[in-house]
Amino acid sequence: MRLGTAALLAAYRLCHELPRWDAASALVVESEYHLLLAEAALDARQRRSSGPPWLARAREQLQDTGAVTPRLSELAAAADVHPVHFSRAFRARYGRSPGEYLRHCRLERASALLRDLRTPLADIAAQCGYVDQSHFSRAFHRAYRLTPAAFRRLVRPA
Repeated sequence: MRLGTAALLAAYRLCHELPRWDAASALVVESEYHLLLAEAALDARQRRSSGPPWLARAREQLQDTGAVTPRLSELAAAADVHPVHFSRAFRARYGRSPGEYLRHCRLERASALLRDLRTPLADIAAQCGYVDQSHFSRAFHRAYRLTPAAFRRLVRPA
């Protein structure tokens, strides 16, 4: 199973908590375990059923979106459905609103780009649709409880 960045970071925190066991470790392990399972279940649910073809195309459009954020009306028009139906169907299928899914895709793209240590954080931020490096760093930290620089240290090749 291929896990997303949030699930991988939960697994990493879980593994690093075990050797440092103390009175609070049981709570840390339990919360990271639940986060790992929730992220893995979300990924599995997205792979399991395809749903209507227009929904899959809309998801791909969001995955391919760079710095430009599409409007809901544009996504719905491209799918030839009403925006309210589009929003409901998208959330029911993918467990997130289109905006939340776009944010997730941008962070996943950024985490992949962070593996190349030569690419400056400002360039990664621009490629992934963030206004600047600071905005990117805040969003990454809010999502993964880790700064982009700290993430780079984790994935740095040995």
